[in-house]
Amino acid sequence: SSGDDPVPQATRSFYIDLPTDYGEILRVVVVDSQEKTVYEGEYNVNLDASTEEITVTGTGQETFTIYINGHYYSRIPVNFEG
Repeated sequence: SSGDDPVPQATRSFYIDLPTDYGEILRVVVVDSQEKTVYEGEYNVNLDASTEEITVTGTGQETFTIYINGHYYSRIPVNFEG
């Protein structure tokens, strides 16, 4: 190891329940605490599962904010340690 390696990133998954009152097409955007978009996906409530798995990568503790069709939907704390 060169000694200046970044902290290894861990991958975690969480699930979101897609709302049924936001229209047929749902555009899901997940941003981290730095307002960086870490996930974007489009779902059709008539075709896709009602619960979708989102996989994110990071270090330490992070809180992700989920927007659906541009509206705030929820916040998910994720612990990447251990």
